[in-house]
Amino acid sequence: MKVYLLLLVFALTACGGDESDNNNVNTDNHSDKASLSDLVGVWDSTIKVKEGDVVSYFVIKENGDLDTYYISSSSDDEGSCYAVIKDTIVGQGDGRFSFLDSEFIISSADDKLTFINVDKDGEKLGPFSRATLLENDLQLLCDETDETSLSDLVGVWDSTIKVKEGDIVSYFVIKENGDLNTYYISNSSDDERSCYAVIKDTIVDQEDGSFSFLDSEFIISSADDELTFISMSKDLEKTGPFSRATLLESDLQSLCGEPAETSLSDLVGVWDVTIFDSRGYNYIQYSVIKESGDLLSYKYDGDSFGQGENCYSVSNSKIVDIGGSNFLFISSDGEETQCGVKVTNNEMALARGNTYSVYGSRSHLLESDFQSIMCDE
Repeated sequence: MKVYLLLLVFALTACGGDESDNNNVNTDNHSDKASLSDLVGVWDSTIKVKEGDVVSYFVIKENGDLDTYYISSSSDDEGSCYAVIKDTIVGQGDGRFSFLDSEFIISSADDKLTFINVDKDGEKLGPFSRATLLENDLQLLCDETDETSLSDLVGVWDSTIKVKEGDIVSYFVIKENGDLNTYYISNSSDDERSCYAVIKDTIVDQEDGSFSFLDSEFIISSADDELTFISMSKDLEKTGPFSRATLLESDLQSLCGEPAETSLSDLVGVWDVTIFDSRGYNYIQYSVIKESGDLLSYKYDGDSFGQGENCYSVSNSKIVDIGGSNFLFISSDGEETQCGVKVTNNEMALARGNTYSVYGSRSHLLESDFQSIMCDE
């Protein structure tokens, strides 16, 4: 199971633009670059998420063995025990190491390790402090449990959510062949009744307890006729639990006429895509989308994360309308990501998981406001 992400939460995978610029760190300016001997020991990698602490430690040995221990609830006595993930860390020289199919620069100072993910535009992870525990203290290991398979997911699930304006009624249906149909209530303009619109996708079992769909990857747990999703690309965000519904798919197939599609012209303008994270940092950034499909990301260097100068840096990407409210985002290095996009009440939402999540809101600022205080190259 790919739960090693409980240790290292990789870059927030936003559908579109150069949102990874929010976490950019200069990988060429780090003193105290570590050698493998500096990494040997037990390190506390506990992180805070919305539901509380995810308790984890990683142990690095002289031969490069990397064992990650994390708390897993014990079904036997409702206490806590550690599950373990085993990997190997390989030194590349000059403070660079490879593990988990990625490359990192690791710096060591004051009994703390800081990781810079070279493969994720210099995202910074840590610092992780040296723990007072020994590996023996962590070796109360849980029994292996069965991983969720596609057959556990087959059926109709109630994904209705509550928002300020009331309930958003939705259900998703998973079939044995992996077809994933999401039905949601859309007001019918003809007679003001309600009908269901449908979004079609496919869910793929990775056969290691994780599943991929809508260009994202999730760990899905199944218990007591409820499904819980943990996003492996959104800071371990938890969605659910979703309960098994008593409805049949045929009960949902009173479908609406096709809704108006989102086009590129709906996206043209300036969007505030600032992010506030759980550590109290804010990443101030604006996206400017033009009629040509050019997408310019203006990152403010003086925000609480960068703590730099009072100026903006800019990166370029492209957005292409491929029809059906779907768009292709092409990063500056040519990487392509496809997403569904909706614009409602001056908010842009992108398809992440089996729902849409707000990406940003229209801004009153003009592009010239950023261009007047550009950082020196």
